Amino acid sequence: MENASTVLPLQKGIIYGPVASRRLGRSLGINLSPTGFKACSYNCVYCHYGWTNVKTCRMECLAQVLPSVAEVEVALGAALTGDVCPDYITFSGNGEPTLHPEFPELVEVVIRLRDKLAPQAKTCVLSNATALDRPQVVEALSKLDVRIMKLDAGTEETWLAVNRPARELGFDRLLEGLQRLKQWVLQAIFFQGSVTNAAPEQIEQWVKRLGELRPCAAQIYTVDRPAAHGGLERVPAGLLEEVAARASRATAVPVRVYSQGRMRDTGHAHHTAPGTEEDYAKEARS
Repeated sequence: MENASTVLPLQKGIIYGPVASRRLGRSLGINLSPTGFKACSYNCVYCHYGWTNVKTCRMECLAQVLPSVAEVEVALGAALTGDVCPDYITFSGNGEPTLHPEFPELVEVVIRLRDKLAPQAKTCVLSNATALDRPQVVEALSKLDVRIMKLDAGTEETWLAVNRPARELGFDRLLEGLQRLKQWVLQAIFFQGSVTNAAPEQIEQWVKRLGELRPCAAQIYTVDRPAAHGGLERVPAGLLEEVAARASRATAVPVRVYSQGRMRDTGHAHHTAPGTEEDYAKEARS
């Protein structure tokens, strides 16, 4: 069960950070979700913002509590005209950013402001991939520099237990959406405890899906923040490294382990040492 005293509070504004990201360096976050409650298409057991209050794939009914295109433009413009020098401008926040009804327009605004005010920064999205059945979302995602998509499970059974999706979603639909996407990076968080996705047979199925989907790269890590579900435990770094090496050998997809704030490359012939963030951005766009 949730420990309400330890999960993180929701982001209270549109722009937050820059935060020190183990994957993206100085990342300036953009929150397109409500700030008074958590709305998302998932209700992940490991979410550090706690349980989802409104589980939905359609945010149109929440339009009055979502930031408008104009509000995002003003907030991001103000942040970028200050002393902020981010490495990445990242769509993330309290829920799934691609569910915002005006996500394509927001991508255009962010790219325009980035080009004008912070041309050194890359644009990125952290997404659970549940809106990839919408052509306009896929087209908008293609304009970003980096697309990082969540896949924590190789089977529907584990997906339902870990991500607890909205009723209208299906695992096959999720995989089909990922197969339509081009030049993207897969992320997965592994954990043990009363709910787990790190048992040997679960890892085997996840590796199988990685080989079928063939993203540009994969990022794996474990829980290091308070989670919605109180019964989760970290996966040892050594096990993560074993998973990465095995996955890379089986699929030829470069897999990176992020553990305790540090990143390691494993299991791919031309990735023998940790890459820089610029290397990562080039890889994700290649």
